[in-house]
Amino acid sequence: YAAFNAGDADGYIRYEAEGHTTYGPEGGLLGSNPSLEVQRNNQQAVFDRGMKYDLHTRNTEVRVYGSLSAVSTSYVTGTRTLPDGTVHRVTWRRSAMWVKQGGVWKQVHRHFSPLRLPQ
Repeated sequence: YAAFNAGDADGYIRYEAEGHTTYGPEGGLLGSNPSLEVQRNNQQAVFDRGMKYDLHTRNTEVRVYGSLSAVSTSYVTGTRTLPDGTVHRVTWRRSAMWVKQGGVWKQVHRHFSPLRLPQ
């Protein structure tokens, strides 16, 4: 998230696999990315419009399966600031599937959902 918080689309995309998929934090259908270049350009456009992030992971756990796959889980907290200055608090659960490609861990799928504490 350091690259994401800094508005660095190139740094952020470095750990994404071509064609990775996402379930976003607002619900909805599965999203996919046709190419890393398209995703990078889309994310840079969001940064250029003035969207700001201050996101941090908590309680991260990683389990490696064999030598080429892993699953990570964590909580994401912080803020998203819209270009008009509106600040949204973020409290999400996050899980991700990773594969090792060319000696580098790449994210192939991620899933966000709101954190709701038991009543």
